[in-house]
Amino acid sequence: MKARGYFLVSMNSNGTGGAALPTADQTTALSPSGTTGTIFLTTTTAATTPDSAAVIDKLGYGGSNSPEGTAAPYDGTNATPGSLNRTSFVDTDNNVADFSFSTAVTPQNSGATTPDPDPEPTEATIAEIQGPGSASPLVGTEVITQGVVTAVDAPRPRRATPRSSRPTVAPPRTAARARRVFIASKGNLDMAYPALIMANAALGEGIETHIFFTFWGFDLVTERYMDDLKFTMTGNTAMHMPQAPGMPLPQLMGVLPGMTKFATNMMRKQLDDLEIPGVREMLDIIVASGGHLWGCKLSFDMNGLARTDLYDGVEDIISATDFIELSEGAQIIFV
Repeated sequence: MKARGYFLVSMNSNGTGGAALPTADQTTALSPSGTTGTIFLTTTTAATTPDSAAVIDKLGYGGSNSPEGTAAPYDGTNATPGSLNRTSFVDTDNNVADFSFSTAVTPQNSGATTPDPDPEPTEATIAEIQGPGSASPLVGTEVITQGVVTAVDAPRPRRATPRSSRPTVAPPRTAARARRVFIASKGNLDMAYPALIMANAALGEGIETHIFFTFWGFDLVTERYMDDLKFTMTGNTAMHMPQAPGMPLPQLMGVLPGMTKFATNMMRKQLDDLEIPGVREMLDIIVASGGHLWGCKLSFDMNGLARTDLYDGVEDIISATDFIELSEGAQIIFV
């Protein structure tokens, strides 16, 4: 069945009224109520219920006791032909919003002409959509694009190699410009995310954003570590199972063989379940959104690193003095 297409299922009739159907794609002896019920699509041919995990999509109408969202109202009767029509082929997972009753019955099979967008969507880059002015030149046009969009109020040039030891690429600072500087000092998996998530949120609000990686936080931007950060129970007195928040885990469990791997895998699964990107992808998003990444020179030297060891989005390695100048007038958040 193709997108925006039709598939006609012929069921039992409750009388001789009405007109004959077009040739059906599927015939069944099912006899649903004409005014109330639930019809659902599943991945199995075995008997199941509307609330089963095997259900892909469903329509609850009238007095349905298991609709998707709220049941779509059906204003007809069993003796009067009527139909529930999909609203512009939109699926919001709410039957009352996605279907509307009509006395006009227009059954169509898979051979029917499907509605296509008119005109066809235009492929355009983000720059073409934004345009040079305050309004997009493609207002009112259906477009297809891919990329990251962020709102900034000043150009953010990227530093080219060779890189100097002092930050010179930050946008001009003014009293009216909101700025955030995050210090990432820890390299554990759980401590990587606070600075990254807050930085991403700040960029989404159009705030000039910088992250300064120092000491173990350097692991977040070191190529050989950033994709394999660990989460350990040891030293974490707040550690508990999500299912039992009032029951802390004994610290001794953290030193057992395999516990660090177990805890790390458990946290990665929770992040995946919440669709939170990995550290590298979060950094990619931050850089693409105009964020600035800086490395601490002392930590860089102590770890014996070279520029080739670092994530490419790090703009420069700067000293403590450089950082003080960079963060002047900004809100500083230490993680």
